[in-house]
Amino acid sequence: MSELRTSLLPGEGERLTVCQFMERALYDPAAGYYTRNIRSVGGSSADFATSASLDPGFSGALANWIEHEITTAGDSLRGADGKWHLVELGGGAGHLAAGIQRALGWSGRRRTQYHIVEISPVLREAQCGTLGRRARKITWHSGIEQALRAAGGRAIIFSNEFVDAFPATVVQWDAGADAWQEVYLEGRGGGRFAEVLLPLSAECANASVVFDRARWSSLPLVDGQRCEVSFSWRSWLTNWVPRADAVSLLTIDYGDTFPELYRSRRNGTLRAYRQHQRREGVEVYADAGFQDLTVDVNFTDLQHWGESAALETATFETQREFLDRFGNVSAGREATPVAAFLRDPSGAGEAFRVLCQRKQ
Repeated sequence: MSELRTSLLPGEGERLTVCQFMERALYDPAAGYYTRNIRSVGGSSADFATSASLDPGFSGALANWIEHEITTAGDSLRGADGKWHLVELGGGAGHLAAGIQRALGWSGRRRTQYHIVEISPVLREAQCGTLGRRARKITWHSGIEQALRAAGGRAIIFSNEFVDAFPATVVQWDAGADAWQEVYLEGRGGGRFAEVLLPLSAECANASVVFDRARWSSLPLVDGQRCEVSFSWRSWLTNWVPRADAVSLLTIDYGDTFPELYRSRRNGTLRAYRQHQRREGVEVYADAGFQDLTVDVNFTDLQHWGESAALETATFETQREFLDRFGNVSAGREATPVAAFLRDPSGAGEAFRVLCQRKQ
């Protein structure tokens, strides 16, 4: 293991939660995957692809949703300079932004201002390359708070495969102790480490549907069951929503409601991707900083946390249902193999969910 990769693992005698390890491996300023080592999104040289990088029709559906929100909200979402501000969270390689800008047309671009929240300098450069001359009309921000200020507190905010990139708290059920334990990595020196289980804080134990025993009634809660809880996303959300006057927030990601998310998944959903290869188990700790780390999204938590932060759940549906509602049927793109895959009820059409939340 190289010195760079070892530096992201716990040192001898050091303990890191899996969440802290993910934060280092993904976002360390000098060696993190997203901040330094990601190559691109989509294409054979990338580690993974997104719906926007696979099919232009996906961007067209987002553009139609944006027009729907503008029509539905009227002037309540109109922000600074009298425009509707569009905020994309995590812009990937720029395929979604380029597609939305194209689909909005001249009149749509004229009455909107496009923002991208992106912390990765590597991906910002890729986005500029994909957008070409249209990059001059887009504003980049390092955080959602900065984007909201520029928008005057009112915005249409959306993301595709954004929540799954947040570091997650990994917990494991200990039947003997009749309690959830948090998974840590303990350094043993020389780049070696081991997983250890330590008690979960009382504050965390009451903050997710995962810890509600009654909700496990339809599934067996067995010894060793692992789950992931995106407390980092909850903190991110509650930091900016109170400062917003009015927003529409669209989240597209792979995941499910709880407890269905963990049916037949005793080992949880934490995994890594490198060069389109899926890695699980101890391999998620290998090549730290050089592979993507991700978990499936618990949309039940997202809805509850949003409602606690004054976000109303407007709609929750599968990606197939969303694309059926907002896809451009006349374009005929649904007949292509990729577009069919994005709607496939046995594939991405059901694996991805779409949550729309509003504050008005």
